[in-house]
Amino acid sequence: QRGCMGRFSSPFAVMALALLLVALSFTVSLASEASSSPKCEATLTKVADIPTEGNSGFESWYEDSGDLRLIAASLWDMVSPDMSSGSWIYNVTSAPKGGLNVVPLQRLASKGATQAHMIAPPMGMSGRSMLLINNHMQCGGREEAKKSMTPCGPTSIYVQNGPLWEEYKSIKTLGPLKAEHMVIGKGVLWMVVTENFSDEVSIWNFNSEKYEWTKQGSLAVSGVSDAVLSIVDQSLFVTTCSKQHPNGGRSSSCPVFALLESAFHQIQNLPSTGAVDLDAFEFEGEHFLFVANERSDKDHRVDSHIHKFLKGATMWTLNQTIPTEGARAGHFFVKGGDLWLGIANFGDMLKGKVESESNLWKYNKGTKQFDKMVEVDSFGATGWHGFELGGHYYVALANQGHLTAKKYQTSYVYRLDEKCEGGAGKGEL
Repeated sequence: QRGCMGRFSSPFAVMALALLLVALSFTVSLASEASSSPKCEATLTKVADIPTEGNSGFESWYEDSGDLRLIAASLWDMVSPDMSSGSWIYNVTSAPKGGLNVVPLQRLASKGATQAHMIAPPMGMSGRSMLLINNHMQCGGREEAKKSMTPCGPTSIYVQNGPLWEEYKSIKTLGPLKAEHMVIGKGVLWMVVTENFSDEVSIWNFNSEKYEWTKQGSLAVSGVSDAVLSIVDQSLFVTTCSKQHPNGGRSSSCPVFALLESAFHQIQNLPSTGAVDLDAFEFEGEHFLFVANERSDKDHRVDSHIHKFLKGATMWTLNQTIPTEGARAGHFFVKGGDLWLGIANFGDMLKGKVESESNLWKYNKGTKQFDKMVEVDSFGATGWHGFELGGHYYVALANQGHLTAKKYQTSYVYRLDEKCEGGAGKGEL
């Protein structure tokens, strides 16, 4: 017994005991915080079926009148030899018992559209909203687009004229896939465009006086598939991803760049597996990044990743892995004061299978992890998109379907409800 007391009486033993007590205290605190969170059950009720043509994803916005608009970016009508299609804008209104009326309003001609992206004027900046359509195949395939000598602007910019939208101008890009914008500094609007055919992420800023975008530079990323902007502790970061390795194969990476002394420098390289989509989001002072890993060289069942910027850190840190099947997109949204994540699983195209399940996850502030709340059948899913209307929260699920087989050309809108312990509905507006 004296021997034991002697070991504990040493300075190192006292320190070890103190650290043990701190760890136990932290564990009890964490468990208490987790257990104090109410147990909730989420349900998805389908309220609208929307016929679509190879839907690449939804975008929504509110008109000045308060009306909601929803647009589906159409990749291909499955008939035209040049990937032509039409991206439809829908008028969305509330219906009795939490339902929705979704009515086609306008068809925008598109060609291999991979994204529709709304840019509203920043606070304090005058001007009209801009709707961008990235027409991936507007100038042909990769080699054809690179060799083309005729002017071609596959990123189309639309402005509103009355209730409808008209093309205002386009900007020259090569095989654009995605665009992301952010207000930086004193109301300066910046945008990054993923240009897959040129293996670069182009960086643009907006001249409000001339009402035009000006290219400021680019970041070289082989096989680039997406890019997002983040501001952490007043520092600007551009996180990109690539769906393949420069030497071939799906063992890819997500290069991260930081703006240092007026130039971007790569500071990190996140490992990935055929990454095709990113979503970055700030919630209650924490920064989250979702990386959708589509597939390895042999399988579509691979983990996708959630990263966080830890306080005081200067780079992303892996926080959680989530099993996915051909993940095409992640979408963060806030409902009822909670952070949610929608994951769209395309399926296994190596086996010609687009039937899968896409799901919604909710962040647990106690465990610091996302918990799966609910899932639905999906068919070549390419993205979730959330919006509020009439006191309810809705999520639209984009299904691209099986294009060569011309199957599953319907996307869905669901009402998201949540019931917690004690019978209270959580997140209702």
